[in-house]
Amino acid sequence: MECPKCKKTVGEHDAVCRNCGIALREKPKKSKSLKGLFSKKQDKKDLPLLETSSVRKSLGSIVNGQNEKKIKIAFLIALSALIIVLIWVVIVQLSADKGEKKALEAAEYIGMSITKAEKDMEIHFKDNSAYGILNNAAVFDYIYESEDSLEIDDIVFPEWTVSVLKDSSDNIESVTYTNYRLLKKDSRGEKLDKRVNLDSFDKGARYSSVTDAVDLDPYKIVYGKDSISYIYKYYYTAADANAQSVLLTAVFDNDSKYLYYTSVNVYPQNV
Repeated sequence: MECPKCKKTVGEHDAVCRNCGIALREKPKKSKSLKGLFSKKQDKKDLPLLETSSVRKSLGSIVNGQNEKKIKIAFLIALSALIIVLIWVVIVQLSADKGEKKALEAAEYIGMSITKAEKDMEIHFKDNSAYGILNNAAVFDYIYESEDSLEIDDIVFPEWTVSVLKDSSDNIESVTYTNYRLLKKDSRGEKLDKRVNLDSFDKGARYSSVTDAVDLDPYKIVYGKDSISYIYKYYYTAADANAQSVLLTAVFDNDSKYLYYTSVNVYPQNV
């Protein structure tokens, strides 16, 4: 075999001419698969992207789990607070209702002795209140009052009272339920835009029609032999720009038919 460059004789299996050094054979081409494996490095971004996605998912699961836990805790706290408020409202309502219920029960004994009422109702009416302000300002012969108290204008009152007046025969003449809780926010009562006028109601009007027009809770209810009086306390801004406090009394018969009303101004010296 002759070298194509120097024309000298070379071996048939020689890859390079021993005389001139020229390559006698083409170098075998590398396969694409080997080139892909060894000549081209794998894109470093591909794998990390997959790994990053996986990490993100894991972190996302952790964060979501923590957020879910926080939401659950916040929900439980809010629910607990709501339950406490509801329990407090129920307790307060039951306490107020207790006084009104006792007043209704005592009213059933009008014309009878206080002893019989106490025995049947299983309560004890006292001759004096545990609160000095009531002994000095309220008119009663016997009184039954709540165990809980409150302050109105820095003066301590029971939350409610059931007071009794007796007749000349020492029997129960009238029973009064007083809910002092309604005056806790303001001793003048609730603020209204104007004075309440019930002149449009005729005698015999329905109880619901009259009380809807008043649209207030009575702070006193007086049960008599032939009538029930609902006493409301409120205030409004009068024409002279001063706040005017008012005692409104709506009187009904025992069939809840309207009889009449009175509206009396209350001045500071009379409070």
